[in-house]
Amino acid sequence: MVDQNVKRHWSENRILAAVPAIDRALLEPYSEFVELAPGQVLFEPEEDVVITHFPLTGTMAGLIVVLEDGRTAEAASIGREGAIGGIVSAGQKPAFCRAVTQIAGPALRIETARIEVAKPAVFGRARSLCSVRGRVARASYAICSL
Repeated sequence: MVDQNVKRHWSENRILAAVPAIDRALLEPYSEFVELAPGQVLFEPEEDVVITHFPLTGTMAGLIVVLEDGRTAEAASIGREGAIGGIVSAGQKPAFCRAVTQIAGPALRIETARIEVAKPAVFGRARSLCSVRGRVARASYAICSL
């Protein structure tokens, strides 16, 4: 059973909003609606990132690089257009930085492993669609070149 807050707020994150309905069904049951507190640490450098957070409208988090001497520098700010977690590394590499909530608010969270399980289906369909679009684009170019 999918949490009604997950259904209600899913499209507030631009990455999640772009997920087709067929693939959304693979992720929604494992998604959790959460409220992130100001200053809440989502992960620290060298930790395995096992949860991916998707900020919703009004929520912001920062990726903070911690230097050897203890100084810090903000590397990125992430809001509703992005995700904080193991999307790129598939949760297989430790975090290179600290992730901290800058502006408190709602987010959806999904175990990174669940996202990895869904990726082959999602990317398989995306590759097929891109292949079809590519063939159509080449055909259109050929016709327009005549």
